[in-house]
Amino acid sequence: MTLGILALLSPVVIYCIYAFSINPDGNGWLVLGWVGAFIVGIGLFNFVAIIIKQYLGHMVSILSFLIGGIMVAISLHML
Repeated sequence: MTLGILALLSPVVIYCIYAFSINPDGNGWLVLGWVGAFIVGIGLFNFVAIIIKQYLGHMVSILSFLIGGIMVAISLHML
């Protein structure tokens, strides 16, 4: 359970640390990046779900990494 929470929230923490070091004032694009990092965390959590035999499938992982990564990239580009 702790590993799952760590996998879910670690991309968000890493994104927030990096984004606020680039732009300490922040703006609306940070929200897009936060949501994207959380979606990437969902993909990582899906890999942790293999341990408890509740894996949702390859497409969920691939789509969450792809969609979340695009959202984070757009957010970092617009900062």
